Amino acid sequence: MTTFYLKSQILLFVLMMPFIAIQAHSETVKPEFAFWLKEYIPAQYPGVDVIDNKDWYQAVIPDIDLVVSWAYLPQDKLVLKDVVGVREEKSIFISEQNKDSWNGIANITYTKDAGYYISSYNSSSMGDFDVAKVSVIQFDGNSKAFVDQMTYAWLLENQPETETRFTNWLKELIPAQYPGSRYQPHNGWYQVFIPEFELTVS
Repeated sequence: MTTFYLKSQILLFVLMMPFIAIQAHSETVKPEFAFWLKEYIPAQYPGVDVIDNKDWYQAVIPDIDLVVSWAYLPQDKLVLKDVVGVREEKSIFISEQNKDSWNGIANITYTKDAGYYISSYNSSSMGDFDVAKVSVIQFDGNSKAFVDQMTYAWLLENQPETETRFTNWLKELIPAQYPGSRYQPHNGWYQVFIPEFELTVS
């Protein structure tokens, strides 16, 4: 084995490391959502218990008249129409990275780095979606406000540390400097209106 060959193999390995790290991260991010939600709901809604039935969970949230049911789907290949419990016309959320083939379909909203909110599931148009190794969440009730809060919290917790620090710093700075400002959280971002400057900061 030549020195050139060894050096080229080492160089190849070094060049591949970021890709390997990204792949490893993307494989671990998706299943985390189901387990994160199991902690998020009781923290957000004190007194709400999560029913834990192995890889399937359910929470009844009386305050907002909503039932949340979800599962992590560990299979290597599984289409949405075969997921037990997912029903027609119900709203669902799929914790998936960006899938070009899913974009542009009616009733679907994508939140970067969180997943897809489907306001009304229709198996004829989206039943063949591959949902293996992701979390699928179904809602009984009006779920839009809950999903906005859920994805916002997920994104905030999963931002790089420097971004989180800056976001939180700005969020605290503006109301402290401008007490008359009106702050409003949105889906994954912030917005503050500062009346004295007629300025909106997003």
